[in-house]
Amino acid sequence: MNDGYSEFNPSVFTNKNGFVYSYTGLRGDAKALYKRIKNGTEKRIKLIKTLTHEDQAEYLKEADLIIWSCGYQTNKIPIKDTDGKEITL
Repeated sequence: MNDGYSEFNPSVFTNKNGFVYSYTGLRGDAKALYKRIKNGTEKRIKLIKTLTHEDQAEYLKEADLIIWSCGYQTNKIPIKDTDGKEITL
């Protein structure tokens, strides 16, 4: 919020002490680009949120370039039982 973000629920992205989780949000160049898009100084990029593949179809046909930006995940650490069989959490 101190950086001008308003499109999120702080209770979802912070822990009980109020610290923002390290694996959420934008950093570095991506953060700077997003801020330029939102404040209108970057006019070459259009952010589009769609909920279904059908909603995406019209934009896919018209676009010169598409950047799929749906997030990332941390690497999973395999957890195994005493027999060496992987446990799904």
